[in-house]
Amino acid sequence: MEEPAPNQEDRQINPFAQRLYEVRMHRKSVWRPQGETQELLSKVNELLEGERRGVRDLYYALKARGEHYDYGKIKYVLKKGRLHGLIDPTRVIDQRRGLVSVPSGDKSVAQSLKDLRLLVQYKVKYYDRDFWEDQPIYLEVWVEKEGLIPFFEGICREYNVTLMPCAGDLSITAIYKASLRFQEQLDKGKRCKVLYFGDFNPSGLHAPVAIQETMEFFGLNQRRKDEEEHYFEINMMGAEIKFERVALTIEQIDEFDFPPNPAPSKTDKDRTLKERFMRYVTGGRDLNIELNAMKEFERDYFEELIRKSIEENIDLGLQESFLTKVEKEREELAERLPIELGQVLDELRGNGQEGVR
Repeated sequence: MEEPAPNQEDRQINPFAQRLYEVRMHRKSVWRPQGETQELLSKVNELLEGERRGVRDLYYALKARGEHYDYGKIKYVLKKGRLHGLIDPTRVIDQRRGLVSVPSGDKSVAQSLKDLRLLVQYKVKYYDRDFWEDQPIYLEVWVEKEGLIPFFEGICREYNVTLMPCAGDLSITAIYKASLRFQEQLDKGKRCKVLYFGDFNPSGLHAPVAIQETMEFFGLNQRRKDEEEHYFEINMMGAEIKFERVALTIEQIDEFDFPPNPAPSKTDKDRTLKERFMRYVTGGRDLNIELNAMKEFERDYFEELIRKSIEENIDLGLQESFLTKVEKEREELAERLPIELGQVLDELRGNGQEGVR
């Protein structure tokens, strides 16, 4: 049976569909899912239309909607669907992103002039400064799950808060750079704080502890007690940088009854570590819950939790006076800009730049 080509509307909305259709027609073997697999494929595509997601997000999104598919089955459909043109790869979040950008030159004189015009208009209209300059605290948001960064990004940009992914074992280089950021703020007399969002499992609770211990090698005082139970304790005695676990917490898990992690890591399966975790953290319960579950099961609560955790650290009075100052500076920029641009043109003419009139 010959596969129908995508209609004209599909090609306009998603050129990927037409390109993949043509590739598939030249293959001897084409994946044709049937029955339950086809149903799962349709549900995955429906979820991806509304939001870009990773495989774990899809697992929890389906479960939150009453669909109980095996995690391995979802991975299989996601892989085969992308390889055979049935799932748009651009809608799937790769949690191990490599290339961020590719440098490119100017496209044309006309395009460069248009870009410059838009840049000037944007700078005047949206001139802004970091209101945290006048705040007594320096704040960062750290997220263990890199696939959740797009979920946090808009909120953190709104509040102009540094957002840092810290999935897995955070590299020494990343911890060193973070230590430098915090030391710079400490030197300015500011208090420093990290709002930490991570999984609730042995590795997820120990990760921020290990990070703080590494920070001590770079001059930050993050002392903790030596007792075994403090292996999972994020709040360190006398720490210069305060770490606050916002999510996941055992209280949130008890309140919302999230499903367990479908694919625990090798570390979290370690018997000795699990026993220590159950003894000192969970009161004997075997818990392993991923942060992704909160996003898919309690999205509104999660968004409000992020906002509230940031706003609780803002001095509203200082923020209001700072915004008033910025508005005056925006007006000053609009007045001075024509003069400054005129001086730039004069300098270009003086340097013999051809074509400058």
